[in-house]
Amino acid sequence: MIKIKIPNVEVTAVATEIEKIAPELDDMDMSVFHRPTAIKVIDSVLMRGLRWKTAVGPKLKIFEENHPDVKQVTELAYLMECYQNPVEFLDTELGNSFEMKANALNSLVEYLCGVIEESPTVPERDALKQWADAVEPQDCYALDIKGIGVASIQWLRMLLGADTSKPDKHIMGFISDILGEEPSDVRCVFIMEAASEHLGLSTRKVDHRLWQIRSNWKT
Repeated sequence: MIKIKIPNVEVTAVATEIEKIAPELDDMDMSVFHRPTAIKVIDSVLMRGLRWKTAVGPKLKIFEENHPDVKQVTELAYLMECYQNPVEFLDTELGNSFEMKANALNSLVEYLCGVIEESPTVPERDALKQWADAVEPQDCYALDIKGIGVASIQWLRMLLGADTSKPDKHIMGFISDILGEEPSDVRCVFIMEAASEHLGLSTRKVDHRLWQIRSNWKT
């Protein structure tokens, strides 16, 4: 997949603003990236339209405490099969009865299980990391899963270890404030990647720190 070419003037403008937070990147909280793979997959679907710290994070913590044995995506798939349907699973286990999210999670888990099955000799975490590194933000459209957009897939890629960004409202707002207009979600990702690379910084760390700042995250 060919990446979108970002004009140097935009790269420079965004990099100038990113450089202001560069000293903060080494000591920030990155614990969200060090959780079981199953939790990361649920997170990528559940986070859409909800405030992470109050509506998503606490539910994920309870789920993890209730199911300490569910760490891999294949284990999550097995647990979901114990319920009559995806809505019953999401409502019972995570207190969310939104049908579209339930079906999206079910479809995403099925897709990722397929990715894992394609590399039977590779540990699940490594197979998913390879997938996360290989896909591009626009590839989400090929999945054709209702409720899974660019931001969801990008967040999942980040959680799985890819050095990229997600076009949520905070990152889109950051780019829009600098450029004076709102870019497409895919273009936003490539702008963040180009500006971070220009500074020799991790895009994932830059994204996460900007999200913390603009969402008024308090540790």
